[in-house]
Amino acid sequence: MAQTFDVDLLHIAAVSEALREALRAERATDREIRQTLLLVEEITVKFSECMPGAPVTARVQRSFGKLSVSLSAAGPEHNPILETQNWSAGSEDYYRTMILRAHKHLLNYHRVEGRNVVTIHVHTEEKKYIVYSFVALLAGLVIGLLMHVLFPADTVEWLEANVFSLIEQIFMNAMAAMVVPAVFCAVVDSITGLSSLTDTGRMGGRIMRLYSLTTALAILVAFALALPVFTHLLPDGILLGATNDAFFDAPGLREFILSLVPVHLVEPILSNNMPQVLLLAVVTGVAMGIVGEKSEPLRRLIAALNQVFQTIVAIIALVVPLLTFIATASLAARFAFRPLPMILLLGLVELAGCTIMFLIYNLMIRVFGGVKSGPYARKTLRFFRRVNPRASSGEYLPKVVGLCTNQLGVSERVASFSAALGASVNMDGSAIHMVVCCVLMAQLFGVELTPNTMLLIAVMAFVLSGGAAAVQNSGMLSVSSLAMMMGIPTTALALIFGVDQILDLTRTASNAIGDVAVCVIVANKENELDMEIYTDTE
Repeated sequence: MAQTFDVDLLHIAAVSEALREALRAERATDREIRQTLLLVEEITVKFSECMPGAPVTARVQRSFGKLSVSLSAAGPEHNPILETQNWSAGSEDYYRTMILRAHKHLLNYHRVEGRNVVTIHVHTEEKKYIVYSFVALLAGLVIGLLMHVLFPADTVEWLEANVFSLIEQIFMNAMAAMVVPAVFCAVVDSITGLSSLTDTGRMGGRIMRLYSLTTALAILVAFALALPVFTHLLPDGILLGATNDAFFDAPGLREFILSLVPVHLVEPILSNNMPQVLLLAVVTGVAMGIVGEKSEPLRRLIAALNQVFQTIVAIIALVVPLLTFIATASLAARFAFRPLPMILLLGLVELAGCTIMFLIYNLMIRVFGGVKSGPYARKTLRFFRRVNPRASSGEYLPKVVGLCTNQLGVSERVASFSAALGASVNMDGSAIHMVVCCVLMAQLFGVELTPNTMLLIAVMAFVLSGGAAAVQNSGMLSVSSLAMMMGIPTTALALIFGVDQILDLTRTASNAIGDVAVCVIVANKENELDMEIYTDTE
């Protein structure tokens, strides 16, 4: 049964205590309660600033097993979540904005009968979701092996054609329908969110250059690892699973350049031409930033559409454990243990890539930061061993800021701005994942990786990694986009999506570790690094 409270900033302590007891009665953890109360206070402040005197109501409710707190206030339309696009480090509300941005994945906004409503999702199901995916992977392998041993080949082929492939195709059709609009809105939203970097001067430009450099290096590392591994170590038996449906024909340089520019504005979207969609999204985002305030209604619309599409993708992703089971069972039933090396190699290559990037971060601190990397390496590894894995870069944001300021001596100004920016645009782990998956799929389906093809993959991975939202499931959209560009059958992604939930923990940790490195480099260049704290061995 829902409980309702009147929220008043003058009596916020009493209201917080009442909400604490209500959440505790619903079996929320202490961490979830503290997080929720912080967001309640910050959103109430935002409502009070925009709608002075308007009463704010908090509603605690559980629906379909999910616990949430909804804050509502009557007045003109005001979406506090959109204000997380503000990147001005000198803004009076910057730290409040950073708090909301760090927890953006827990917030939803909608307007009902003249009231602004922000819903805070108290419970997150990420850990259970990862467990479900892992269990589905093992169960699919066991069931598939039993089918391989007990069922005749004709029966296995019938199940593949009429059951397995049917379910896989339904899921992939739904994903394919979402890929183009979701990627377009995510990239435009990300670029327009960076438009205020012009207000941050030298520091903002330096941060963006460093993040661009790490992403480019991550792509090179991924190619250097994946090409020899999947070309020479992938068992030949796996190649028998290729359907030769891939039709991507790498163009020459002239044709490659011409193919990036669409003839008609909506043609790239209608034809699922991902390179053109990305170029159109980048140009649109830059143009909106140049236009400025006049484009604000369009920016709000695209931000709202981005949230809608991300929500739809999240709903579709709920069936990923089932898809994992089906894909694994299908491969094991046809090829027995032969798919296992592919799964293991995919995980090992991504893990190796993230490890190499950690070494690169240490080198960058020495070369660009001008300080020893030992304290960074020691304190960062120790810190992340103690922190529970997160499924999105945004969730690491408050942890990264705390590590930088408390243990590495980075000023709050640099740490908050650089880490918040990195949570959106620094997706080195995602870039590695996209390139590795492309090389793997190319090997499986006979797509020749010419220099032009790899250049196109690199450019798309660079843009997609920077435009990927700092939430779960953005990797699914990015890999789907690249598969469509290469002409890979979307059903080939089923198994990758299964292990993606597990590998995502490594990628997001790598992203956050890269954010810490950039914070240290920029802080020292800005003379805002406390060397006494940085070199402290305690």
